[in-house]
Amino acid sequence: MSTDLKQHLNKNFFEKLTTYQYKIIGLVIIIFGIIFCFNPTILRLKIGIMFILIGGFVFLLLTEKKTNSRITNLQMVLIMSFWIILIFFIGGSISLEMFLLMIFLGITAIRELTNDLITDELKRNLNIILFLFFLILIAIVVKILNVFNI
Repeated sequence: MSTDLKQHLNKNFFEKLTTYQYKIIGLVIIIFGIIFCFNPTILRLKIGIMFILIGGFVFLLLTEKKTNSRITNLQMVLIMSFWIILIFFIGGSISLEMFLLMIFLGITAIRELTNDLITDELKRNLNIILFLFFLILIAIVVKILNVFNI
């Protein structure tokens, strides 16, 4: 390798740890979750959704900006990931819709309880994630209404 290429890689990839490496880690986790969804069973779908959500948190929420907030972005990702894993192990026999609903409620509660402790950028990114969860919630409600022919 030439020295210019090494300097470029060191400057843009290794020194900026969170900008590229966390994004790559998040994408790998998301791809791993998508692979679990290829042969759908309830358990494989739950595992796939769990990996996709955790990868999405890593991809969207981790940044390299240093802030003076009481809870860092990494701590917030760990808290939400722990919640998803906890719901996965506690709710072993629940349906996929209830699994998603419990995750949505938990992340909404985490967002509200940590509102004063996180940065404005993290709040905006969490609002995007909550909006996506809200769209999933609407899809679940529409599915339930179609089952009962309402």
